Amino acid sequence: MINEKFLHRREMAAWVVAAMVVLATGECVATPPDLRIRLNGRFGAVTLLPSEPLTLHLQTVPRQSPAVSGDLWFLALTSLGSFWYTDNQWWVASSTPVPVRSGSFDVTPRTLLNGVGLWEGDFSFYAGWDPWANGLIDWSALTVEAASARVTTDPVALALDHLNRVMDSEHNDFYVYKDLDDPGNHFVLPARMGPMERGVSMDLGWTNGCFQGRTCIRCTFDGIDWGGFAFLNGTLEGNQTAPQPNWGTVPGAGIDLTGAARLCLAVRGETGGERVELFAFSINDKPYGDSARKVSTGFVTLTPSWQRLCLPVADRDLHYIINGFGWVSSARETGGRPIAFYVDDISFEKPGPNVLRFLRSYDDPAGEHPVFRYGAFTYDNALALMAYLTDPTPQNMARAKLLADALVYAVDHDRFFTDGRLRNAYAAGDLPLPNGWKPHGREGTTRLPGWSEPDGRWVEDAYAVSTHTGNVAWAILALLNYVELSSESPEQKAVYGNAAQRMAQWIENHCRDSRGAGGYTGGYQGWEATANNPAGQTKLLWKSTEHNLDVFVAFRRLAMLTGDPAWLERAEHAKRFLDSMWQESEGRFLIGTVDDGVTPNRAVNPMDVNTWGYLALAGVDGSKDFRRGLDWVLNRAQVSQAGYSGFDFNDDRDGIWWEGTAQMVVALELAGRADEASFYRQHMIRWQAEALEGDGKAIVAATVDHLTTGLDWTYGRKRHVGATAWFIFALKSFNPFWPKGIAAATAP
Repeated sequence: MINEKFLHRREMAAWVVAAMVVLATGECVATPPDLRIRLNGRFGAVTLLPSEPLTLHLQTVPRQSPAVSGDLWFLALTSLGSFWYTDNQWWVASSTPVPVRSGSFDVTPRTLLNGVGLWEGDFSFYAGWDPWANGLIDWSALTVEAASARVTTDPVALALDHLNRVMDSEHNDFYVYKDLDDPGNHFVLPARMGPMERGVSMDLGWTNGCFQGRTCIRCTFDGIDWGGFAFLNGTLEGNQTAPQPNWGTVPGAGIDLTGAARLCLAVRGETGGERVELFAFSINDKPYGDSARKVSTGFVTLTPSWQRLCLPVADRDLHYIINGFGWVSSARETGGRPIAFYVDDISFEKPGPNVLRFLRSYDDPAGEHPVFRYGAFTYDNALALMAYLTDPTPQNMARAKLLADALVYAVDHDRFFTDGRLRNAYAAGDLPLPNGWKPHGREGTTRLPGWSEPDGRWVEDAYAVSTHTGNVAWAILALLNYVELSSESPEQKAVYGNAAQRMAQWIENHCRDSRGAGGYTGGYQGWEATANNPAGQTKLLWKSTEHNLDVFVAFRRLAMLTGDPAWLERAEHAKRFLDSMWQESEGRFLIGTVDDGVTPNRAVNPMDVNTWGYLALAGVDGSKDFRRGLDWVLNRAQVSQAGYSGFDFNDDRDGIWWEGTAQMVVALELAGRADEASFYRQHMIRWQAEALEGDGKAIVAATVDHLTTGLDWTYGRKRHVGATAWFIFALKSFNPFWPKGIAAATAP
């Protein structure tokens, strides 16, 4: 029988695989360590396919010096009973704790499980610590940390786990260097050290023989005197577009690394025998330097093979760090010979589960365009927020809240604008810029995606920094869905509702159009006004049916939320444009207008204006049969390819676009055409499991590379957050426009 006192006292639920370990040193301390459980390198809950391996690591991070000691217990609960991890590194089935004694423990992670072939079901893992080191659980002083794994073939649970993995990919550790220009990098300014700052160089984008990922760092020293590099946080002020070195003379420009356990990195020599020192926190003699004492490997001799080195930092004062990593070499150590060596995967063991962030839209390690490697598109993140709402567990609602908070933060912390607009994309990783970075004099502004060109220039993508009306409207819908479906307090719901209104007011103020049938224009393109770009953004004069569908529902729902009739009038302004785009003779919507705002654009025939048209308007406008738009999609965009059936983005039928296929499934289901919906749903489930570029969880965007849209972008065989979210909607029959059902559209 499971120890009920243990379970109920600490409110532990979820029964899965179990293990418990007791480590004692005979010494008592008052402050417990920080217990960290990683499952496959991640924290919290993971979902696995039956074929996936599970690796479990336990780390004890001291919160005081010297390192803590006491009794450390590890229990796993499974459908087959409870298991305890023992001192002989084995799991023992037992209904009562199995005490084991051992020596003192430090910050080095322990591998407690590394295997494959777990049975389907739920596994819960608990680490417990008490200070008495007597082999008995002291309930009054017990500190507990939990993690869980679910082994399943459920496609929705697996898709949600993909979103979780992407959401946490930059925050399981605190990276200094992951890949060139990776949005998870910190301390991104390498500054030369040494006499005359000469004799050393680095290639941050080396691609041959790296430890992991796309790139690593190649470092060279010419063998004369000494030299190296310090990786600084730096500062950025005013209209600067690149950070400047800060050697400890600028206040308010440090990063708080409190809670970090170790600094870890991979290093190898080019030929072997190279002598280098690897360090952090080296700036201790300046008024605003590192709060921590320097940590260092000392001079080490490298081999041609990669080796993993870690420096404990938990005993340091880490609240203000400006130098996150560095290296030096010297003629004395190398015998005067030039050397070259490589460094990769530099990170602090410091999880950031509550850091404001967006999800990287695509898994694109090769990446024909850098924005797909680094960009977190606003539309995709609005969808991810709503995907979590379809399965409202406490963990999923916490993630939805984090994304809702990120949207609110983004609208309030643009680097230039204060008028309620959002950008089309942000950088994945931390949403705010680091301390000391103040573009246009503003602190804490949001990070936008970019990359380094070979000549050292920092480049941003024109679409990513722009603001398109539909993307803002989807963010509004995501916040309104969170307000409707969450159990937040009225005060907190008002925060999200007010942010949604600010975004909507931007659309009304800047995009309302009086030409032709009215409606709202496409938004604004390009960069804000700077010395190099005095004209600022360019207004887009075309009008999109998609955008106006989004705006219509967003404004109508704002009227329902606020009781303000002005939003109803604005919704009807969008609706008049939509009426003009409906082609009764063809039974479908057109894409929108050309730049004159009047002439219909017949050059491109996308399918999603018709799926969205049905989802947004069915039940609202009884004068038109929007099911005919679904028939148009079936007749003009249906594709069978490589054993799969689905729908193309447009009517050239050059491949299957799975996001649109999922939209069609939701629309068919809500239209009462369950058999057709089920047919395409099953093909999507097969694609999730079988796509070569997939992982059995995510949805790969298209069946072909460069699936054409008729517009200025294509879709490819890449795992896509947006397609995965719509897949979840399809399996949950969730309409993101009206989450409480079409009937809600009739009010007020």
